[in-house]
Amino acid sequence: MKFYKKQKPPLILVHIYQAFYIILNIHLVFALLGFLDRIAKIIRGFCF
Repeated sequence: MKFYKKQKPPLILVHIYQAFYIILNIHLVFALLGFLDRIAKIIRGFCF
């Protein structure tokens, strides 16, 4: 078990994981912005 703990994961896998994580976060942010924009349009529709 000690050997596995000392061994670092391959750098390529770490970079792929980080890139995937960043892309996922950006996608979630855009989805949230789109959702908020839709809510704002519905609210404007009721107000005016």
